[in-house]
Amino acid sequence: MVGSSYSGKGLGKLLLDWAGQYIKANGKTYIRLDCLTDNENLNNYYKGLGFQSRGRSDGDDWSANLYERDV
Repeated sequence: MVGSSYSGKGLGKLLLDWAGQYIKANGKTYIRLDCLTDNENLNNYYKGLGFQSRGRSDGDDWSANLYERDV
């Protein structure tokens, strides 16, 4: 999450791309993340950045979608 003055400026994509470069430089081949299933905007955001669904994890009072993208 970023402050409202940074909203819509691509900072989230920039940070995820940086993380992907860091992960790749350290010998890994993909980046993984998750988010709550009921956060439709964030789920759509990750899908829009090329993340693919890798399942779901359910807790006692929460559910999270799992995502992955090659780096």
